[in-house]
Amino acid sequence: MSTGSKTIADLPEVTSLKGEDQFLFFENTTKKTKKVSRKNMFNSEGIIVKGKFISPEGNDVGLTAATAFSNALIAQADASGAQASANGKNRIFYQNDAPSNPFGSPAYDLILNDLWYEIDNGYKMYKWSGSTWDAYELGNAALQSLDVGKLTSGFISSKVIELSDSTAYFQSSTFVESWVSGKLYKTIKSSPSDTIKVKVLQSNGSFKVYNCNTEHTSSGASFPGPDSGKWTEVSVPTISVDIGGGSKSIPDFGFRIVGNGQAEFGGAVFRGAVIAQEGFFGTTKNAARIDDNGLIIGDDGRIKSAGIGYNGTNFTSTSGSGGYFLGNTQGEGQDDYFQFFIGNPSGNNLIWNGTVLKINGNIVGGSTVGTNSNDVGLVMNTQFGIRRSVNNGTLTITGGNGNGITFGSQIDLVGTEFTGASGNAEGQLILSAGYDDTHTTGEESRDGCIIFRTSRESDANIGVQRLRIDLDGTVRVVDAGNANAGAPDSGAGNLIVDNSVTAGTYTSTSSKRFKKKIKNFKNGLETISKLRPVVFDWKNKEIKNDIGLIAEEVHKVIPNLVGLNNEGEVVGIDYGKLTPILIQAVKELSAEIERLKNKMHHGGARN
Repeated sequence: MSTGSKTIADLPEVTSLKGEDQFLFFENTTKKTKKVSRKNMFNSEGIIVKGKFISPEGNDVGLTAATAFSNALIAQADASGAQASANGKNRIFYQNDAPSNPFGSPAYDLILNDLWYEIDNGYKMYKWSGSTWDAYELGNAALQSLDVGKLTSGFISSKVIELSDSTAYFQSSTFVESWVSGKLYKTIKSSPSDTIKVKVLQSNGSFKVYNCNTEHTSSGASFPGPDSGKWTEVSVPTISVDIGGGSKSIPDFGFRIVGNGQAEFGGAVFRGAVIAQEGFFGTTKNAARIDDNGLIIGDDGRIKSAGIGYNGTNFTSTSGSGGYFLGNTQGEGQDDYFQFFIGNPSGNNLIWNGTVLKINGNIVGGSTVGTNSNDVGLVMNTQFGIRRSVNNGTLTITGGNGNGITFGSQIDLVGTEFTGASGNAEGQLILSAGYDDTHTTGEESRDGCIIFRTSRESDANIGVQRLRIDLDGTVRVVDAGNANAGAPDSGAGNLIVDNSVTAGTYTSTSSKRFKKKIKNFKNGLETISKLRPVVFDWKNKEIKNDIGLIAEEVHKVIPNLVGLNNEGEVVGIDYGKLTPILIQAVKELSAEIERLKNKMHHGGARN
């Protein structure tokens, strides 16, 4: 194809097209030569293809090449612009090895303050000094003006943020300093006249906030505290939080994390380190630990209510109210003394120190009033179950809700050095039956009596009544006859006295109402004549020349007068039963005398 007198090869080459420039081409469908303007085929002078170049087979033969060429031109233009913009400015390198000087191809000469992040060393940052790469940290001023929106998670992580030493820290902008034992923990005043907002823990667990005007310049310097007159109380900063179903206003004290592992979040102080799932907090390391096993208190740890303390002897309360304490009551470095306390130091409380349980209050056994369950009540497993700590007092056990028989039956165990109002109460065991004359059972003598029981009744789980002291003073040795099968009962109703019995009167039960098969006793004189009165000395008593009978001999003559033990051995004689025998003997003897007198009288008359 030719144009004028020249061939295509003779035409000059252009690098860009103008909007009015045109292309000539042959259209196969019409067999005609046609034209197309540059603006209908390309977007710009950079020759970005809009249409397609199609081969006779229907393939796109011009778009790829044209597009690639177009993109290359655009990239070249962008690179030229970027280079022009970057010339004289710092570069940032992300790689494991320190960038060399010059760097790369084409060569780049490192310039002052270029930055290099060492990837395998936690993205540690270095700055080019002009001759070497030096470790670099951002100062406070740089951090304060840092645009955190430009720091992505790819470069800021737990491996990147590193405090310079154990005293360094970072904190929220809302953090309020704590005042502890006369010191501010970490804050350093830039100027002695600086005002620091300080929170002070109160005995009830809340905080008060002050502006601290005290002029000290260094961390840890002693501060006189809020009572010095140099602090001004201000309102507690608050923040509203969503607690579900509404919001709640809570103190906004911010947070601070220190390089030595100590931290404070919203007023809760943590000292130690968080390792895996174990957190340590308290006055010393391992004072308490929370792990998979729950909350573990160390040797110096303690859990307690605000205001509850220990003065070395007793528990105390700064607020006058109650609370609890669990842990070591001794100071660090002293002998361990673990105790549990709950209650009010000046009122009812319970204290357990591992050896002694002290209860100032009531002990209630069983979860249901009136329960008869065998697994409730107070059980003692030691040799000395219940006792007083001194012997100049009285231990009282009562069946009522107060002291005295009007409240119920009562036992008083009196110490050997206790002296009552009468001066003669030393060492007494006092049993008192309760009595209230407004309530009777219909058998007044039994109301308020003292009963002694043994064995077990046949139809109940209580003891058989053996001895009873009635309200009117009557003492009864009871022959109940209702002991459980197999229980000893042969001595029921018996009273054995090893020595003398002294009484104003002595009465044996003898009413006809209690007797049957009554018949006269005979041969009293004959029976008495078979007994042998003796004089003797007791083996186990300081009694000599005593008078009596030998029970074994009496048993052969009158068995009913002799008492036997459970083994069938002869024990004693019922001397009172000799009386009717003696009466019968006297009557027989009297009749004999009368007979003789009559005989003598009639015989004398015949003479």
